[in-house]
Parts: sequence; structure tokens; C-alpha cells
Amino acid sequence: MCDVEGALPELSIRALANTSWSFATLQCEDIPLRNSLAAAVVSQLAPPGSAHARPQELSNTVWAFAQLHITNLPLLDAISASSMSTIPSFSPQHLSTTAWSFSVLRCSQYPLFDAVACEAITRIRYFEPQALENTLWSVSVLKLFNRPLLDSLSAAALPTIDAFSSWELTNIAWS
Repeated sequence: MCDVEGALPELSIRALANTSWSFATLQCEDIPLRNSLAAAVVSQLAPPGSAHARPQELSNTVWAFAQLHITNLPLLDAISASSMSTIPSFSPQHLSTTAWSFSVLRCSQYPLFDAVACEAITRIRYFEPQALENTLWSVSVLKLFNRPLLDSLSAAALPTIDAFSSWELTNIAWS
């Protein structure tokens, strides 16, 4: 794996996001390799604005580290800071995946969550059941009380309740 670690700093943010996703999917347990991957992402994103990461790259990367239950604060700070400037271009899936991932890691980035909430409210009608459920679960896990977001999520979920899976309904009831 040393060859892989040495190559990481040379990869683009897109390649790093894809690598993160792959390692999460494979449940990679090589801690030094995962730390090197996180450091490479941070070096691409910090200082904020140094690399232009697309919403999918940001949300996939934070999802990957959440899947592996890795709370790397410099990585999460860099992803949060980079996401702030691109939140308006996040799709409903990117918004919910980002919120879900930070919540899984119990990392409450309040400015990021406020930006996600504002953007989600404006586009709530485009949220699929899983995105609604993930967003609601995220707010509940971190105990972030945002009445306008909760009202929007509820209003969007009620007319489409039949489209939710039993797992999604269970999580909504818990939330």
C-alpha cells in the first residue's frame, strides 16, 4: 500500500473523492492509508477555495469517511468550509448525504447545517423519500432544532408517505 500512499498527494480532488468512496465500499481497514487519504483531501481543499471541488466530490468524500466511522476533524473542517461556497449547487441528494454524513460522525458544523437547511427548504419539493428521511434523521441525531426545516420536511413527506420504505418510515418515526 505504500505506493498508493505516495501517489495520493498527486491526485485531483475528483480522484481522491472516488478513492475515498472505493475504500469505504471495500471497508478498507488500513488506518495509515485512510489517514494519508484524509490528509491529501485536506491539502487539496485547504485553504478554502484552493481546489474547486464539486458537490458530488464533497458529499461522496464525507460519506466515505462516515461509512468508515472516521472522524478526522481537519478533513471535516475542510469539507465544511469548501461546501459553504457551493451549497447552492448541491442537489437534494448531496444536501442530505452531507447532513447525514456529518451526523453519523456526530460532528455538528453549525454554519454548514444552517446553509444546508436554508437550501433544503428552498428545494424541498425535489427531495426523494430517502433524502427527506436522511435530512430529518441528521437534524434529530445532532439535536438541531430548526423549525422551518422541520416544517418543510414534514410538509414534503406527508403527501408522499406511501413512497417511503419501512426502514425510512422507522427512521422518520424515531426522528
